[in-house]
Amino acid sequence: MVPDEFFSACRKIGAEKALSQAGGGNISLKLDGNKMAVKSSGIELANVSQEKGVSIVDYRKISGFVQRVASGKIPHEKNYMTALAQGTISGAKPSMETGFHSLLSKAVVHTHPIGLNSLACAKNGKKMLENCLGEKFTWIPYSTPGVKLSIEIEKALRKQAEKPGGRQIIILESHGLIVSAESMGWCVQKAFELNNRAEDFMRRQKVIVFAQPCELQERGGMLFCQGLRGLLASKGKKILAGYPFPDSAVYYSTGFGEKGSGSVNFFPDGSIQILENNALKRKRIKEALGAHLSVAMNIAQFAQPRFLKGKEVEELREMESEKERKEAAA
Repeated sequence: MVPDEFFSACRKIGAEKALSQAGGGNISLKLDGNKMAVKSSGIELANVSQEKGVSIVDYRKISGFVQRVASGKIPHEKNYMTALAQGTISGAKPSMETGFHSLLSKAVVHTHPIGLNSLACAKNGKKMLENCLGEKFTWIPYSTPGVKLSIEIEKALRKQAEKPGGRQIIILESHGLIVSAESMGWCVQKAFELNNRAEDFMRRQKVIVFAQPCELQERGGMLFCQGLRGLLASKGKKILAGYPFPDSAVYYSTGFGEKGSGSVNFFPDGSIQILENNALKRKRIKEALGAHLSVAMNIAQFAQPRFLKGKEVEELREMESEKERKEAAA
């Protein structure tokens, strides 16, 4: 039986859309010397329960795989997914991020916080975060989620002087936040606290902070986000010139921009069109888009965005694990 503290953390983080949108973010809890509960792939955190959305894995098998491959050639995604499957004891397919969860402390909370990502998805984001968070963190330059990211985290942990298993704050460039400790309560509290500090930092820069995913109002078949039209008029369409974080590339699978044929299309008047009729897929696109727009509008007021490179977007869209996560039921 998985302790309720795991499900309580999933509910708290999943209920706060400033921290987790669509199927993004994941949580884990080590249960004994080899078993770990981790969110299953694709399910939304708010929907995790004893009956669904939790996988039990042998984290020692999985961490052993990551540690073995970290010093050699990066394995193909299929090898990593095979290692996850072989390490799964029960439940559905575990999160593609199970690799780094297996390396960290007893409790791990990974989020996509809008406030903090408004710095992590900006150029010079590391320096701004050093100025605003007021405590030590490990910075991981952008790496594709899955085995590549797990390897980079393993390498970073290996370089640290501290003994493994202690408290960790890890910030992923153009991606999000990981907090890890022996206490799940500490992890949840720290996830909220660090996002709040990033918001406070932006307010000190005289930024009108969009703290929640932009609420999209529908009129005449088009969507409108308050504040977007004004920023497009003053800053230009460059603020929407690319994908700020992985979920935007994954959920807008056929593209984003002004071409008119992508999953998401925007227009000079600030109106937006989503070309997806499936209710669940459309809901997830809207959540990812709401976070995307809020991050973009925050960055536009005080910094320059760092968009994912074309090859990074292409790699994300080719990953079987990302395709499965996007298609997974709520």
